[in-house]
Amino acid sequence: MIYFLHGQESSSQGSKAQMIRSQIPEIVIPDFVGPFMDRMEVLRGILKDQKDVTLIGSSLGGLMATYYTVENPETVGRLLLLAPAIGFEETRGFFDKASPLTQPTIIIHGSEDDVVPLEPTQRLAKQLFIHLDFRIVKDDHRLTATAPSLDWRALVRI
Repeated sequence: MIYFLHGQESSSQGSKAQMIRSQIPEIVIPDFVGPFMDRMEVLRGILKDQKDVTLIGSSLGGLMATYYTVENPETVGRLLLLAPAIGFEETRGFFDKASPLTQPTIIIHGSEDDVVPLEPTQRLAKQLFIHLDFRIVKDDHRLTATAPSLDWRALVRI
């Protein structure tokens, strides 16, 4: 099963969600609201008893996907993270104590991202993910120029 976890101010009807859904109609895109830990509780309930899921996470959704994978590495088979907010201060200590993740992981991050800084994200990603493909693109936080041209099916290797 493939899930898309949207960013803080987005939803299952956001432009990225719709773009991905157009290429991967079977994708599940839940809506998340509220503080980070409330969102995590919803995600834990959705993924309970699942195995070998692929998580696509954008910004805060990328943080959620990574956090969930650290907690439940046996559940997640692959990660695709879009400008993931993994360096946020409130989760920094959690990731510092985490064992490295073995899931194949692709991160796509804009070089002109003014919301989630590139260098700290890249540094932490290199510590967290053993099988990491970190792609820097000339784009903003929303990956406005890059996202429409991505082959989403190929990125998650369906």
